[in-house]
Amino acid sequence: MIKIYGLYVLATLSIFSIAMTSFQAHAVEEIWEDYENMEDMVKDIRNGGKDDDKVDYDKFKDSSVYKNADEDLRDCIDLANKVGAKLGDYEIVRCFENTNYYKEKYTDNEGTKNIEEVNQQEQEQQEQAEQDNQNQTLSEAMANTSQQQQQQQEEQQELDNQNQTLSEAMANTSQQQQQQEQEQEQEQDQNQQEQAEQDNQNQTLSEAMANTSQQQQQQEEQQEQEQEQQELVNQNQTLSEAEEDSGQTQSSQSNSSSQEGCDSSYPEICITTYSAKLSCGDIPFRNFKVLLPDPHGFDSDGDGIGCEGV
Repeated sequence: MIKIYGLYVLATLSIFSIAMTSFQAHAVEEIWEDYENMEDMVKDIRNGGKDDDKVDYDKFKDSSVYKNADEDLRDCIDLANKVGAKLGDYEIVRCFENTNYYKEKYTDNEGTKNIEEVNQQEQEQQEQAEQDNQNQTLSEAMANTSQQQQQQQEEQQELDNQNQTLSEAMANTSQQQQQQEQEQEQEQDQNQQEQAEQDNQNQTLSEAMANTSQQQQQQEEQQEQEQEQQELVNQNQTLSEAEEDSGQTQSSQSNSSSQEGCDSSYPEICITTYSAKLSCGDIPFRNFKVLLPDPHGFDSDGDGIGCEGV
């Protein structure tokens, strides 16, 4: 698995290196377009701001940079392009630094050197420079990849920490919710118990009030009965006194009463024998003596007392 991953990384880096090289080659085409003089362009080439190892010589000859250069510099650039496969930016820099650079390089005491040998040397140097650039690009890509992997590991570790923190927070939240639910259940149970106690108290109070009301009602009824009994006693006493007075009057008038036609069934009062059928409501007398035959039926219970308790 590790070998496969390593091969995958190398393949990725190679593709990235080739793409970067192609991009750089495309990006640095026509490096002279932004300049009017050779000095500014050479300065940016030295600083790495411009890079093109295969300058299009024909297009470059028509540029303002080339035309504004002095004749010796142009001759040096023309010679560099002639002896090399392609004109490189480093050759332009060398000509700018020394217009006789290639004249001195390609001639010796015996005359002109072999052009093919020089071209081969230049090509080898150029290929070596390109290889160095590729190696540097590959190293940078590998360093970036390693840095990215390390960054990914750090991000993954941070994500794991966040997930752990989130899990702990969720566990704490769940525990708090469970605790709150238990507290709510306890509170509900307590409220139900208090409500039951309150209901019992209210029921007890209602029963007590009902008993008190019933007792008050019984007391009032008893008081009314006692009052009625007292009134009855008073009435009886008054009636007794009236009867005594009436008895004395009747006794004194008995002879005359019998002569006047009083019914003998009622010796204590005078009810005429010729009077119509009467009831206790028709006469003012109460609790008087009744003898048979009691034609008016004043003694309904036959105890010898007429209009008793009416």
